[in-house]
Amino acid sequence: MTRPAYFLTDGWAHGKPTSVPGMLQGGSLGALRTVSNAVQQAIVHLGTLAAFWLAWRDGISWVDVSALAVFYAIVGMGVSLGLHRLFSHQSFRPQPWLHALLAVLASMAMQGSPARWATDHQRHHACSDRTGDPHSPIVDPFGRPMSKWRGLYHAHWGWMFNGVVTDKAVYGQAIWGNRVLRLVSNTHYLWIALVLMLAWTWGKVLGGSDRAALSAMLWGACVPAFLLMHGVLSATSIAHCIGRQDFATGDASRNNWFVVLLTFGDGWHNTHHMFPRSARHGLLRGHIDIAGRLIELLEKVGLVSGVVRVPERLIQTSVSRGVSDAG
Repeated sequence: MTRPAYFLTDGWAHGKPTSVPGMLQGGSLGALRTVSNAVQQAIVHLGTLAAFWLAWRDGISWVDVSALAVFYAIVGMGVSLGLHRLFSHQSFRPQPWLHALLAVLASMAMQGSPARWATDHQRHHACSDRTGDPHSPIVDPFGRPMSKWRGLYHAHWGWMFNGVVTDKAVYGQAIWGNRVLRLVSNTHYLWIALVLMLAWTWGKVLGGSDRAALSAMLWGACVPAFLLMHGVLSATSIAHCIGRQDFATGDASRNNWFVVLLTFGDGWHNTHHMFPRSARHGLLRGHIDIAGRLIELLEKVGLVSGVVRVPERLIQTSVSRGVSDAG
């Protein structure tokens, strides 16, 4: 099968076929993926270290705190609403301008191109905790069992640097077929530069100095990206090891409050694996889901439509009563 050159950033690159359908490894595509992940990880983590060093040396200002709060909320919606619920699962249909905005905000999270992220996530759901899963803590992508600590490392960190790439011709046809998402994904480094510039401007305007601008850039761009990145990675690692299994999904996915707090509701991971297209992930009593509520609000004002909902009767008949916490 001839794969169309969907994207500028790695359309020229090629990975080597593996024994696992929909999974490539190595080649120029695998190397490019590793380098790209390393660059974005470096921006996020070095920037966060610099933010804490400046705070330790000079203190943290209200400008820094405001930058953190505002950009964490805005970019976080790009991750939860955009990367996860829209691009990966088509849980709702936004207005075209909102679709483009969510793609831009998602790119600002520095977790790779939105289309590539969603393509990997589709493979995760298709192969959860089995051969082919890109980031299971139980087995590697080739289905080989891993020890507990090696599995946690792989699921949280190592999978981004192993040269394994999802074949977009198998999992990403609809994702890469969206022209706007493809364009934003092709230019996602531009949007990383934009969020750094916006956070810098926030500090310059409110703080009045280059020092304030630098600090706000670190607290408004790098620290939110750090928190969101590790929130998402905790869903792939911690939320497949620790938490409650309210639904019998056939995998190790769990509902984990810690991940919920970092990701605006995406930590209801076991519920999500039971009903992956549901716009709301917090479907049980007491399960707070900020992103899910925001989608409902956007629906009321006419900015989104086609919101996917799970009938209450199906939820109640599917829940596994009396399942204890696992750890």
